[in-house]
Formats: sequence, structure tokens, C-alpha cells
Amino acid sequence: MSRWFISFVGTALFAGLLWVFGAAAAQFRRFLDPARDHSAFMLVIWGGANFLLDVRRRRRDDALAKGVRQVRARGDGGIGGIT
Repeated sequence: MSRWFISFVGTALFAGLLWVFGAAAAQFRRFLDPARDHSAFMLVIWGGANFLLDVRRRRRDDALAKGVRQVRARGDGGIGGIT
């Protein structure tokens, strides 16, 4: 299973708990719908965090591929002469 799916399930479960129990708190009653607002905020944070992790992973993969291309272009064969 992908990181996006697993982290979404965790976020959705937490948002569901907030939806059920968050609305019961008296301090949140002054807002129109605090459970919906907090759930939406959590989903935005989830999406942003996963997007940033994907960008970071893509940059690392690109750097690795660039290093492999440079080694092959030099023709030294890499480790132990294996090409």
C-alpha cells in the first residue's frame, strides 16, 4: 500500500474522531462547524506534507540517477569494474 493511502486512512480516522467528539466540547460551539473546519484543515496539512515528501523523494532520486549517469559517462565501470 502506498504512503498516500495509509496516511490518508489515518488522517480520515482522526478527522472522524474529531467530528464526533470535537463538536461536543463547549469551547468549540462558538464556531459554525468546528469539526468540519478542523477536518478540512487536517486534510490540507495531510496533502501538503505528502506533497513535500514526494518532492523531496523525487529530488533524491534525480540526484542518484545523475550520479549513476556521471559514473557511466566516465567509464570507470563503477564498483569492481562491473558495468
